[in-house]
Amino acid sequence: MMRLPHISHASSLKHFSLFLMTVLLCSAMSLPMLSAEEITVTPEEEAAIAKARELGAHVLELSQEDKHLEVAYHLSDGDVTNERLEALAPLSRLIVHLNLRNKGVTDEQLALISGLVNLKKLHLEKTAITDAGLDHLQNMKGLEYLNLYGTKVTNAGLSKLNGLDSLNKLYIWQTEVNYDGVKQFKEANPEVAIIPDLVVEREKLMAKIETTKTEKAAAEQKLAENTKQVEAAQTSLTTAQQEAEATAKTSAAKAEENKAATEAAAAAKAAADEAIKAAEAAQKQAEEAAQAAIAAIHKAQETAKAAALTALKAENEKTASAPKQEVAQKLQAEAAAAQKASDDAKAKAEAAAKQVEELKKQTEELKKQLESTTKSLEELSAKAG
Repeated sequence: MMRLPHISHASSLKHFSLFLMTVLLCSAMSLPMLSAEEITVTPEEEAAIAKARELGAHVLELSQEDKHLEVAYHLSDGDVTNERLEALAPLSRLIVHLNLRNKGVTDEQLALISGLVNLKKLHLEKTAITDAGLDHLQNMKGLEYLNLYGTKVTNAGLSKLNGLDSLNKLYIWQTEVNYDGVKQFKEANPEVAIIPDLVVEREKLMAKIETTKTEKAAAEQKLAENTKQVEAAQTSLTTAQQEAEATAKTSAAKAEENKAATEAAAAAKAAADEAIKAAEAAQKQAEEAAQAAIAAIHKAQETAKAAALTALKAENEKTASAPKQEVAQKLQAEAAAAQKASDDAKAKAEAAAKQVEELKKQTEELKKQLESTTKSLEELSAKAG
């Protein structure tokens, strides 16, 4: 253990500052991770790179300036064997990206790469690893990206990643991790972006369920209101039909009365015409008799008197027929008014029937909308779980 020198009051603060800078510099030189400018690949590492490539690995430098390595086996033929993984051990100082995607890597094989402590990016999607394999990642403190898509990792395995402080992106598609596991992991690691984020998706789903419930309630209320409108319209239609029937009966009765009055007026007119003709004929006879029988004036006077009486009777009958004609005209006017009322009632009934049909159609549409909303709500509730 390094001992600090005794600093007297007479010592210079400048000397102490230089001592602290020396300690910090020594500590920095002991760090395993080197910057891009400090990396020099050793002959042993060059040989290890060549061997890894012979075994099918794709080994690339990150850039011309950065000698850190990206190693990929996912493009090679066959499964990743122990020999292929063991060949990476001498390159632990350089490897920062490793891709083992879709190569059937097991939990036991992950132990062979546990020494790659400088890894920042690790692809394990579509491999055979489980929760047990994640124990071998505990020393990868610089790991920033981890893809577990399509593996059998569960909530318990996710909790083993809590110690990876540098982790900022984690993929869990098609794993056995559920909402509870993601929630617990996010509480312990709020800075890590989890894809998919089941907590956020659950919140969105619940919000959608609430929205759907509100839409369903609104649809039900609209349906109830529409049902009331249909019932009211049906009542109006029934009333209109009854009024139309009553008006039709009244119109028919008026028509019968008008027919009888018209026939009576026609008969009265015919009788008046006959009386006029008879009066005219009688008057003509009286005039001829007066001219022909001057000598029989007495007889003519009697004849004229009778003719006058007959004319007076005819005039009375003619005068009596006039009120009957007026009554007939009045009945005709009433019959026309009754017919108009019947037509209006019929039009009102037809309008009410049309309204009922429209409301029924709207009700059917609302029922379909309500069924669709209810089905959507059931699906969302089932998905929520």
